[in-house]
Amino acid sequence: MKWLSILLLIIGTNSFAQTKPVKKTPAKKTISKQVYFGGPPKVKRPSYESEELTMPQNFMWQINADTTLSPNSILKETIEISGGRVVSRASFKDETVALKKSSEKDYDVDLNFTSVFNKLSDYDAEIAKPILTLTDNKTKTVRTFKIFYKEDKTIARLQDLKTKKMYLPTPFSGAAPSM
Repeated sequence: MKWLSILLLIIGTNSFAQTKPVKKTPAKKTISKQVYFGGPPKVKRPSYESEELTMPQNFMWQINADTTLSPNSILKETIEISGGRVVSRASFKDETVALKKSSEKDYDVDLNFTSVFNKLSDYDAEIAKPILTLTDNKTKTVRTFKIFYKEDKTIARLQDLKTKKMYLPTPFSGAAPSM
């Protein structure tokens, strides 16, 4: 019995002491630092060239009419331009909606409902005066807008060339989503 317990002890320690062979990792290549004597490096400009895209701007279209909308019809759309990136927020209901025209100055169609759905789309923007072209990052669909300028050459409003909807300047309604 003594010999059997010694034998089991030796077998048990060998089975726990087994190790896998270690793979050799290749040596890391060292990169020598380059010494630059030509002054500070040149700053690369963003891919967009237009000055209109550098300042954050917000434009909104909303429906304000006596009408009945079918399910999933857009009630309000906000376009936030910031740099070469454009975010579109479209509000809609998943049921039939009856609306009345309002004469209020600060009318907001979303306040008529307790809940609305929002669709968020992310676009890349290019301006070829006087046309703003938005390309959806996911679906690669293209939307084009005509730009109307003020006398001081800032954007006064946008018009969707397909639907003829006018988007007017409005204050920002929320923070941009983080990506």
